[in-house]
Amino acid sequence: MAPTIFLTGASGCTGGTFLTVFHQRFPEIRVRALVRTPEQIEILRAFYGPTVEPLLGSLDNKKLLAAEASKATIVFQAGANHEDAIVALVEGIATSPENKSLSPVFIHLSGTSSLTDPALPYGELNPKVYSDVDDMEEVLLR
Repeated sequence: MAPTIFLTGASGCTGGTFLTVFHQRFPEIRVRALVRTPEQIEILRAFYGPTVEPLLGSLDNKKLLAAEASKATIVFQAGANHEDAIVALVEGIATSPENKSLSPVFIHLSGTSSLTDPALPYGELNPKVYSDVDDMEEVLLR
């Protein structure tokens, strides 16, 4: 069974680049892509064709995000760093009856600046390596 993808930030730089490269490599895989305007829906439909389904919404719509994440086997969060949206996406994945027998995947491609250390001089590498499992509490507190 082919995976189903839910992508936020599809019309932005990171999400749009990801969607283009992904679609070129895997044109047969269905992607549901969140966009903010009707114009963006038309642009995505014209450019990608029927395997990319644009959805009108925003990162503020937690119900929509959770519902879409619950239908996906892979969620790519490329929208702005929006804590409530991230929580809704993770909760949606976790509550999906379809994902009970699978290991759903959540990839956060945006907002990594929230993990920087403001005490370090600009441009200096933070030696901390974050774990999605072991450091979840610390990551959510930032």
